[in-house]
Amino acid sequence: MIQTEENIRLQYVSAGVFRGNKPWIHDRRVIDSYEIIFMLDGEAFIREEETEYSLAKGDILLLHPERLHEGTRLSDPAPTFYWMHFWVSDPDIIRFQHLNIDDTVQADNITFYFSQLLHTATSPYYPQSSPDALSLLILSYLNVCAQTRIDRSDRLINEITEYIRTGIAEVPTVRSVAAHYGYNPDYLSALFKAKTSMGLKEYIAKTRLNFAKSLLISSGYSIKEVAAQLHFPSEQHFIGFFKYYEGISPMKFKNRSASTHMNIK
Repeated sequence: MIQTEENIRLQYVSAGVFRGNKPWIHDRRVIDSYEIIFMLDGEAFIREEETEYSLAKGDILLLHPERLHEGTRLSDPAPTFYWMHFWVSDPDIIRFQHLNIDDTVQADNITFYFSQLLHTATSPYYPQSSPDALSLLILSYLNVCAQTRIDRSDRLINEITEYIRTGIAEVPTVRSVAAHYGYNPDYLSALFKAKTSMGLKEYIAKTRLNFAKSLLISSGYSIKEVAAQLHFPSEQHFIGFFKYYEGISPMKFKNRSASTHMNIK
């Protein structure tokens, strides 16, 4: 057992590499340790309690102790993956659940750490503290990978919001934004909502609405001209869009804003 500077104790339990030679499904079981699975090849389908995971190459999954986990589908061909069981006194030091390692350097580092762990755990020349220390190294490195993904996601969301804001008059869509950044539309929408609590489609619509409101207040454009500026198919399409999101017609909004401006002048 190894103890960190924060007095957190971590103990290696077991580890290995699974290489199946026939169709495979994960056992149904409840265990008393944490398990990390690092996918090297193939697919695996696992459920922990009510949450289902579909794993492919580069995926890392953490399974918790005292929770039911089991396979949900047969893998054919069988996958190849590293696995590691460990015990830790404070689960708060684990900062990931399911992540995909799409960076080659990170994937190579994790593979190297696992190979070193298996070497030291099966060699009579290393003390017990060696696999404990390597287990902690793997756990710490995966935390770093998870944080890197968070930082990268934050930068991506900031870039997307600015891209939408500056190009709102060109009518961006979820599909066009996803294509610009090279992502699947569904994945990008889910990521955006996770980061902002607002769907990407809704954010585009709200940004478009705010731009329309600014034109109505300050440009002197007519309703028809604002609709044209925002590339609506017709003035009626714009009016319907505006009423849906703002609750009043663009003309009422324009008149109310003009009246407010005159009263405070």
